[in-house]
Amino acid sequence: MSAPGSLIPTIGASGAVAGVLGAYFITFPSSRILALVPILIFITFVEVPAVLFLFLWIGLQLLYGVLAVTGPANMVAWWAHVGGFAAGMLLMKIMAAGSRTASRQ
Repeated sequence: MSAPGSLIPTIGASGAVAGVLGAYFITFPSSRILALVPILIFITFVEVPAVLFLFLWIGLQLLYGVLAVTGPANMVAWWAHVGGFAAGMLLMKIMAAGSRTASRQ
């Protein structure tokens, strides 16, 4: 939908993976993620708070999405990542509320 004039279909699961990241963002906000950080020729691992890591990741997806709309077209469905992340967050909130209601019955 973000490129209706495109002749090349874009099919992939990256939006679904982004949805899982959005659900993780809601479910485990205080957890830490082990991230690979290349510094020049050295590679090291650093534990980063999940909230910070995912906030930066979704920020980059938004930035790239805006740049893709205003600049030359590229083949990454940035808006699928943004939409998937938002859907994952929303669905996790809905499912968590439903599980609390079901446990009271």
